[in-house]
Amino acid sequence: GQKLDYLTDMRDHFHGAAPANSILVGDLNIAPREDDVWSHKQLLKVVSHTPIEVEHLAETQDAGKWVDITRQDIPEGQLYSWWSYRAKDWDAADKGRRLDHIWATPDISNAAHSSRVLRDARGWEKPSDHAPVFATFDVCTGHGPATGQTPPWQPRHSDPYNPQLFMEGPGSWIWDCLPAPTRLI
Repeated sequence: GQKLDYLTDMRDHFHGAAPANSILVGDLNIAPREDDVWSHKQLLKVVSHTPIEVEHLAETQDAGKWVDITRQDIPEGQLYSWWSYRAKDWDAADKGRRLDHIWATPDISNAAHSSRVLRDARGWEKPSDHAPVFATFDVCTGHGPATGQTPPWQPRHSDPYNPQLFMEGPGSWIWDCLPAPTRLI
């Protein structure tokens, strides 16, 4: 299917051009670990947690040597970023999945901290079925409002939603920490 083809393309891309100093975030639509789903056994044949999807995601992650930042910060326990609209009381049922990911390359993964899922957002009026996932990275110093300098985080491409133009695909962004004088055009 398209998802597996997409993961294979990403894996091959990362084998050919290993990322460095990079962060990948997005709805990868796969919950890889047993504690990333409400019931590992019941979801083994359900899209987003099938063995073949989990295997393809692991191969993609390994190809780029990506570190799962959320699980680096929150290594144990059930953790979800998505709950179906079908559940009348999604919060009480708590049948979620962790489909949204934050990955970083090893050279900056230790600069990450404070990962969290804003679960309460799922309960807002007219919410998404996904809750925002956050992490803080202390990788670029000497930039920001206090110094009057432009932050060095720049998108690699002007259209991060177009998978033809941006390898990481719709909803997935990779950012580079660039030296202050560097610009991407």
